[in-house]
Amino acid sequence: MKSFFDNLTIQPEEGLTVSREGRMIQMEIPCCDGSLFTYMFPRDEHSLWVAACWDRTFDFINRVDADEALQYVEARWPYMAELLRNGLNEKYESGALRRIDDPEADYKKWAVLTVVEGISEVNSAEQFWGFPQLLGAIEKVQKASGRLYEELSSNWPEGWTEEDKNLFNKCNLKNDALFFQFGLTEA
Repeated sequence: MKSFFDNLTIQPEEGLTVSREGRMIQMEIPCCDGSLFTYMFPRDEHSLWVAACWDRTFDFINRVDADEALQYVEARWPYMAELLRNGLNEKYESGALRRIDDPEADYKKWAVLTVVEGISEVNSAEQFWGFPQLLGAIEKVQKASGRLYEELSSNWPEGWTEEDKNLFNKCNLKNDALFFQFGLTEA
């Protein structure tokens, strides 16, 4: 999975592109000097994960004592703490932050995610565009990622390595691109 904001893999004039690799679907929306990426893949036989990947960006949390990690995050980044709490409590309705298995990598990656119930797999373009809950979930994880980006970019974690800052260097404060209205669910 590519980070929620990453280098283009398509030509900008192609516009929104949906591709499939195995059971995982990638949506790429070109904007500014990169693209927004969202992934959809089965969670169980009746639901899908919708995720915006953050790769290893939040591994710094693992460097803090486990008992103090949530307090550490909450004191510095309240929105990230809210998303982490949602992930820990498996409350995905308003978005959650947690580590998940990336089907393409041999390690877990951080992702802002939500769950779409009542659908186990997307098999056709008609099904994809005809399912408003799925489109709303895509919008939800990208907007949550944009808000999380904004919170972190104004208060960078101490001790971040250059690799940790990579996502922010790519975004280069392109807030307009990250917060545009998707309009996926508008009539």
